Amino acid sequence: NFGIFFFVFDSSDFLFKFLVIGNAGTGKSCLLHQFIEKKFKDDSNHTIGVEFGSKIINVGGKYVKLQIWDTAGQERFRSVTRSYYRGAAGALLVYDITSWTHMSVLPLEGFICDHHYND
Repeated sequence: NFGIFFFVFDSSDFLFKFLVIGNAGTGKSCLLHQFIEKKFKDDSNHTIGVEFGSKIINVGGKYVKLQIWDTAGQERFRSVTRSYYRGAAGALLVYDITSWTHMSVLPLEGFICDHHYND
């Protein structure tokens, strides 16, 4: 008997944590799925806490590994998801352009405070 082992070497030059944030039901998980898997996912359950995926992209000849964190958009998880903001290099704010309510309660203030004042 013998086994075949596969080793995956991470050959990225840089690693960045990137967040996808916004209110519940705005399509954050669907966007992440499209970016990582290159497949459209038209239905998704609400994210509880955080989910994440990773992808290596080529930027100017350098390999950049993105750790993409999909945060829960529901208000009851807001205090939990803010703890994930620390150390993020950037964020994609996702909102429903047809709803002023969604735009007025974007969780941007937590990201700005945690990112700029606690690092």
